[in-house]
Amino acid sequence: MGKLTRWFHTHDVTPAQAGIHAVNTPDAECEWMATDLDSGLRRNDTVGVEPSAALCLSGTMGKVFIVYIMASMKGGTVYTGVTGNPAGRVWQHKTHAFPRSFTARHKVERLVWYEVHEDPLIAIQREKRIKDWHRDWKVRLIEETNPTWRDLSHEVMTP
Repeated sequence: MGKLTRWFHTHDVTPAQAGIHAVNTPDAECEWMATDLDSGLRRNDTVGVEPSAALCLSGTMGKVFIVYIMASMKGGTVYTGVTGNPAGRVWQHKTHAFPRSFTARHKVERLVWYEVHEDPLIAIQREKRIKDWHRDWKVRLIEETNPTWRDLSHEVMTP
């Protein structure tokens, strides 16, 4: 059983419930958050967003969000991201669903590190902090739990 699967079991969340699939609100301002967080394609900046837009995320109780690092190979190119749809986002990276993206151009297909969050705003904050880190710090973070940089995708893609 993968780490993420164990997390689901200990938090009474099933993989089918994970991620933001829709926000139950008629407010059109919230639609971008549902789409962008679910696809993993949102720009990672909530600075300047109206505080009321952050309330769109209030319906995310019981959801799971991951901050993750993908790599092309051990010591290769790394990419840091956040998503509310771990399996879908990893699949997008692996299949180069967006051929012009950074990860597709640099063949970044290996999930080498991730951490689970229940609060999307905390997950986004953590992702931003890690993105600001020096590469050496990211490598150290990866190697603390995954010294061989093996692909951990099966942990988030298997229910």
